[in-house]
Amino acid sequence: MPLDSSAWLKQHPPKALATLTQPEPFWCLRAHPSEQWLLAGGGIGQLHRIQADGDSWKVASSVSVHSGWVPAIAFHPNGELVVTADTWGKLRCSRVADLAGKPSWEHPHAHAGWIRQLAISPNGTILASLGQDQMIHLWDIPTGKPTHSFRFTETDGFSLAFHPKQGSLITGDLHGFVCEWDPKTGKAIRRMQLPDFYKLDRIQDVGGIRCLRFAPDGNTILAAGCKPTTGGFVQGSSLLVWLDSQRWQVLTTIDSANPNDGFITDLAWHDAGFWLSCSSGQPGQGKLALYPERGGPSFWNAPAPNSHGLVWLARSQRVVVSQTNTGSNGNGRPKTANQEYPSNFSPLGQWRFGSA
Repeated sequence: MPLDSSAWLKQHPPKALATLTQPEPFWCLRAHPSEQWLLAGGGIGQLHRIQADGDSWKVASSVSVHSGWVPAIAFHPNGELVVTADTWGKLRCSRVADLAGKPSWEHPHAHAGWIRQLAISPNGTILASLGQDQMIHLWDIPTGKPTHSFRFTETDGFSLAFHPKQGSLITGDLHGFVCEWDPKTGKAIRRMQLPDFYKLDRIQDVGGIRCLRFAPDGNTILAAGCKPTTGGFVQGSSLLVWLDSQRWQVLTTIDSANPNDGFITDLAWHDAGFWLSCSSGQPGQGKLALYPERGGPSFWNAPAPNSHGLVWLARSQRVVVSQTNTGSNGNGRPKTANQEYPSNFSPLGQWRFGSA
């Protein structure tokens, strides 16, 4: 039975909790299966372990085990291993008990540059890595040995996910194509384009499917990103498309219709039967939003400026969102007295739905 969102919100009123303000910028955020701690990928090759501290969080430790930014993290379902990747193409499998120690395995040049996303198969044996080099590599997790490699598109790829029951792999790219692959053979099974995710403007390709997720039963795929309106200083509305994974047909499309809203940057499944998303648009723009399982307008949202990642913690009924500080600085922004640009950082905002 579909969720009655109005009734659910009355029974589980959202409450903003304390925000963790810390000095580091985070690119991605993932929760350990125990939900007792989080791992954030940051700059200059760092991983930040963030420990629960009552209703708040604290950065418990930071280790430098990568070379570039760390945009992708995947915990193994057993909770003992974590795979991390960086913008220089390094892939590393570590024991969570010793993130700074000798890895279980690593590949300094797993991809020719930026590794954008990682996914682990439902049975925990296969890792998929997607790179800016237009390649997908499949790895045997126990040994770290490559099993298959294939070029999935003629343009940049952004997203991938394993089917939770069948084990097939789907990918999303810059031109709005969703493709399903057989990981045993590396062969494409089927492919379709969602054209609203892509625009050629000012000699630039902009947009792309930035997130792909299966619902837990595997029957629905959610593709998310941006419907771009201009290139250059890219503007576009947040875009979500629900697909029937069996019929390979579009079920619902939701367009925020505001060109300042920008990209959906991360998605998570709520065990009550709906989706959580975070977004990043023009400076200072971004939202945490809730959407029905099989599509429809957002039934609740809250400001979450320029968010990069989110995690849903079922045991404590909390969502944590990695955001960007207000007044974020860049070229042309005010300088300090020392004529330097202040560094940006990532506050961790959080909300609880009802009582834990």
